[in-house]
Amino acid sequence: MSPALAPSVQPVASRRASDLVFGLVEELRRRSERLQMLEARLLDVVGSPFLPFVDHVGVPAAKLHDAELLALGFERAAAHPIDAEVYRHPALALPAIYRLSAGRPRLALRVGDLADFLVACGRWTEEVRIEGDPFGGLRRARLTEHDGHEVWAVERQGIRGFTPRAMNSRELAAAMRTREGFRRRPRYVSASDDATEVERLGRCASLIQHARAEFGVARVASLFFDAEIERFVRRNRAGRVLESRLRVLGVGFPHLDHLVYRSSRARLRHLMRIFETLGFERRAQLATDHYGAQVLDHPELGFSVIAEVDLAPGERATDFAYEALPPLHEPGPIERSTVLHGESILGAGPHRLAVEVDLDRARAILATERIEVLAPELSGASQESATAPEPWLPDVDRVDEAVRRGVIDGTRSVEIMSLGAPGSELGLVERFDGRRDFDAERLERATQRSEAWRKRQILA
Repeated sequence: MSPALAPSVQPVASRRASDLVFGLVEELRRRSERLQMLEARLLDVVGSPFLPFVDHVGVPAAKLHDAELLALGFERAAAHPIDAEVYRHPALALPAIYRLSAGRPRLALRVGDLADFLVACGRWTEEVRIEGDPFGGLRRARLTEHDGHEVWAVERQGIRGFTPRAMNSRELAAAMRTREGFRRRPRYVSASDDATEVERLGRCASLIQHARAEFGVARVASLFFDAEIERFVRRNRAGRVLESRLRVLGVGFPHLDHLVYRSSRARLRHLMRIFETLGFERRAQLATDHYGAQVLDHPELGFSVIAEVDLAPGERATDFAYEALPPLHEPGPIERSTVLHGESILGAGPHRLAVEVDLDRARAILATERIEVLAPELSGASQESATAPEPWLPDVDRVDEAVRRGVIDGTRSVEIMSLGAPGSELGLVERFDGRRDFDAERLERATQRSEAWRKRQILA
């Protein structure tokens, strides 16, 4: 999708659409003791609100008219189950609405691994039956029927469908091989080894293409980003704390808001090709005089990726993500990061993984783990913050290469080998009405946080 075609929504309209969904969810939540318990646990354990974990809400068709939903910007999905019409909002991160022609009102939770979730729930889900096979793309289970409503849990791997399908042994083995291939794909590149770097990027793209022929693009993208999340968590302590707490609840990462990938100027087009092969569509291109970000959305996965790069002053009006960018005379913070740590799509891993939270609750939880959270920034319909960057010690050859290229000087190299260089960070986002908006100035300020953190480390 080109930037000009990216969906947009005005604040008043987005608030009305969000209020409708919030009201439908709240009505069912009030009727279910189990949902109220889960909501409290989400806030207490991971600092997240309830809504990002809702897959869809189903209401009788007589209570919610088609014209009302269309007037609020919802679109009727072409595919739907036999007992419902399905509506989604193209510009807001909201659960789907099912207008039910039969059956009870229902709310479906979205979880990362359905079996994990049922185990975490304990004895009240021991007899619950799972529909669908592992790696099948869609699994679901009806958790409760009570007081005229139903509660379901849904596990999706890049599939917006409605009916789980059985996997044969060949398909299951292929899915497991694909997952393992993404987890174990070669990422390490020595400093200044351009040939190996290009080969690694090409191999990544080939893995994706081969898997697409087997499973389709959305399921492949889901498996790919499972591996990317794992990579981030292994290298980021705040991510490990969050993952361990999510594991207690068995819910996984369905509240993922966006991922940020840093790219050198020389490799940005490679990164774009990989994202587009995974099914991402261009949403917006954001730029200042020295910073550029290409925002992409996925029609099935429900989160965004942002590819960021240093720019020269005259490049902000260009299609920089798809044009050859010459080296900068004075490399900026993103180029410096890729020299010291490698490309985000390779050795460094995602620079920022951002999740949707109740910001005050999340900051308090991370503070108990002695994880520093930076001051939040309010902008429009959201406020955002992040943990202090994880200090990474680069390989010696990368530090030497950074000095040789003038990215850092000799004094800075000594600091880095002693204190580390700013690495990844966990992003915390609180959204008030479902809009997932980004702006160039705020994204650029996020890159400057790393420099401020580094200076504090030196003075400490």
